[in-house]
Amino acid sequence: LWLTDLSADGLRTLLRSKYLTGLKTLSLSRDPIGDEGAAALAAWPGLERLEALDVSGCSLSPVGVAALVNAPGAA
Repeated sequence: LWLTDLSADGLRTLLRSKYLTGLKTLSLSRDPIGDEGAAALAAWPGLERLEALDVSGCSLSPVGVAALVNAPGAA
């Protein structure tokens, strides 16, 4: 999904999909999800199943990074 211009709202909608249960890798590189998107990812139960997550260039501040690093299930 990198470079798709996915917003935090779009990401929240995507994360509600029942089709993501087997997802192992998620690249959101250069999508403007910001700290709101990071918070949505941090709260997403599927985060613990991911083997790789790329949020480079996603306009995250230290607050957004901390939300992901400290999320339950973050490796």
